[in-house]
Amino acid sequence: MQRMGLCIKLKPDVVHEYRRLHASVWPEVLAAVVKAHIRNYSIYLKEPENVLFAYWEYHGTDFAADAATMAQDEYMQAWWKICDPLQEPFETRQPGEWWARMPESFPHRLRQSDHQSRLSVALDPAQKFECIFEGGLEVVANSALRRLRIMRLERVNYGGMLSDGRVAGTWRG
Repeated sequence: MQRMGLCIKLKPDVVHEYRRLHASVWPEVLAAVVKAHIRNYSIYLKEPENVLFAYWEYHGTDFAADAATMAQDEYMQAWWKICDPLQEPFETRQPGEWWARMPESFPHRLRQSDHQSRLSVALDPAQKFECIFEGGLEVVANSALRRLRIMRLERVNYGGMLSDGRVAGTWRG
């Protein structure tokens, strides 16, 4: 996965129109973006300077090829024909760019060990207790070992183990 950031300016007095357009992006445009292996695509607007910042995650293997395919899509071309006149590219952009690509300056990435916590609790089938954990929790109960293993933290309300060995409790996943 490659994270990408780009920026461009919005012309004065077109903010309302830009927001109106992006409040209902055509489904065919969104489909072209997905087909190009782009996920988690967001555009931010800094006012009053009217600077747009786009962020996405590219999950393909050849961005240039996927971008070229997306650029050939008839709906994408029509969308750009509407949106491009609202934008003003930076003079310092690289040749061939409309939106200026930005190098990643602070790539803070969690290692597996940073976001994976483990907790083992000896369980008595009759014992009731409650555990609440914050931050991304996946609960796996092994009734044979009578242990609760917690990985990927989120919020968990754990109520204990039922007499048949099933886990009693709720969690969000």
